Formats: sequence, C-alpha cells, structure tokens
Amino acid sequence: MTTATAKPNRQARRKELTRSKLLEAANQIFLDKGVENTTATDIAEAADVAYGTFYNYFKSVDDLVPVAVEEELRNHQVKVKELQNQYDDPAMRVTIGVNTLFKSVMATPAIKWLTQKPAIMADEVARVLAEDAMDDIRNGVDKGDFNIPFDFDTLRTFCIWGITGVLNDLSSKPELLQAVADNMTTIYLRILGISDVKAKKLIEACPRLDQ
Repeated sequence: MTTATAKPNRQARRKELTRSKLLEAANQIFLDKGVENTTATDIAEAADVAYGTFYNYFKSVDDLVPVAVEEELRNHQVKVKELQNQYDDPAMRVTIGVNTLFKSVMATPAIKWLTQKPAIMADEVARVLAEDAMDDIRNGVDKGDFNIPFDFDTLRTFCIWGITGVLNDLSSKPELLQAVADNMTTIYLRILGISDVKAKKLIEACPRLDQ
C-alpha cells in the first residue's frame, strides 16, 4: 500500500515563505551594507515583516548567515551538477567542482564573512559539497583514473579543510581569485594522481558557470 506524502499545510507554507523572504532580504542588504553593518531591523524592514518576526526564525544576524551560506552553496551546487552531468570523465567533473567553487561563491558577502569563521565554514562545506565530490572521486578510483595516496575519510577531511583554508585566505585577496582557483584545482588533481600537464588541459577546457 502506497502512502501519499502529506503536503505542507497553509501555516507551514506561510512560515517557509517568511523565512525565504528574510533570507532574500538579508542577502540583498549584505550586498549593500556588508554583513557586519546589517541589523535585524534592516532585514525585517526589507522583508516587510514585523521586527519581532525575525526572531521567530533566527537568534541574530550572525545566526542567519550560515543558513544563507548553506542556501547559496546548494544553489551553486545545482548549477555545478548541471555542468558536471555533461561529462563522464571523473577528472573533468572534479575540475569543474573545484574550479567553479572558488570563482563563483566568493562573490557572495555572506560566504566572504563566514570564511573568517573556519569551523562553521568547514561544516557548511562538509554538509553541502563534500559527498558529491567524494562520489566523483570514488567513481574515478573505481575506473582506475585516480590513484589516491590515503583512505577516503582522510581525503574527505583534507579536501574540506583545504577548501575552507583557501576561501579564508581569498576573502582578503580577491585579485588572486583566478590564479588561486586554477592552482588549487591543479593541486587536488595532483593528489588524485593526475599529471600537471593533464590538469592544465582540464582547467583550460573547464566550462564556466557564467557561459
């Protein structure tokens, strides 16, 4: 017997809509004023809700930021998967995942701000990005395309903290974004046993999210 999935009731839909409005308003204000200059009042007014409504969803602006970052990363990942799904080559899929990450998400004020809190940022990277990346790596190992130097759990931890550390550094050096993205892609491919010559070709052929 198949049980139909219950649809959210009107109250639940209203709450989700209000939450989305708060996050959308916050992201816009972050662009205009920066995270550190944004108040709960700013966000509530921009979302056209009562001031107290903000606190029904978030304890503070700092509490909202990781939620905004998670949504941004998930939106980014949807676009990345669309690009990756055009390729069967695990190496190209990894190239797309790493290269596009550094070059796109750093345009988001909430992510720039959260990179200064590495432990929280690492949690978001692990929650949203890590498993898809590890699936591509496992697939490459199974095909014999990758030769990793340590076990999958160690590699996963290395990738999460490597990405987090570079995002932290890039937040104050936006002019190095392209060079760092290409360099980190080369490093990750090198760890997977891909030669620098092949890595260069993969990076040159890597599609861009803005194409």
